[in-house]
Amino acid sequence: MSDKLETYEAGVAERFVGHIRLPIEVGPLLIRRTALEDHSDLVEMFSQSEVREYDPLNTLTADNIAWMLEQQATIRIGDQGLPMRFAIVMRRDWKVIGDCVLTITNVENRTAEFGISLNRNYWDRRLGALATHAMLGFGFGRLSLHRIFALTDPRNERCWRMMQRVGMRREAHHRRWRSVKGEWIDDYLYAMLADEWEPSTGDGIATEVPPE
Repeated sequence: MSDKLETYEAGVAERFVGHIRLPIEVGPLLIRRTALEDHSDLVEMFSQSEVREYDPLNTLTADNIAWMLEQQATIRIGDQGLPMRFAIVMRRDWKVIGDCVLTITNVENRTAEFGISLNRNYWDRRLGALATHAMLGFGFGRLSLHRIFALTDPRNERCWRMMQRVGMRREAHHRRWRSVKGEWIDDYLYAMLADEWEPSTGDGIATEVPPE
């Protein structure tokens, strides 16, 4: 492990213990690290055909999800290349309605990849945009990231329009970028820089995740 990586991870770990507060409460949602008890709600979500439609791997079975949740207990905030998963919880009944993934891909450039899935029964309420905007603020304000990007299938219009709604820019259209089950798939690349994140998007999405 490089000195730069060790220094960043140690710094983030120290800040997490002392200052980086979780969960994040925003509107009707609470966002926290995933836990073993989230299994049944996540199995329900990833069993929905609409949620799985644009999943490039489409392999999140009940056993896969159980393993994934066990692995999350070993991943620290700040670990490079390891996906940090966050549960999106409805505060009124504590049901897990989705999850967010934030993966630090380059420590030196303070860059991370973001992904989100939401239970089909909670679509069309702008909850995905609310959670995405809050997680961008978390990454920039509390993890000191410089750039956060996301990839999505161009056919997934609901997803890329949501990214635009929270202020992310389409930086690229990667043609035939991935081979999935023998088919070449395009990707849209969306991104945001730290100085582009605003507490309010001007489109009715407002969260406050201040720097620590």
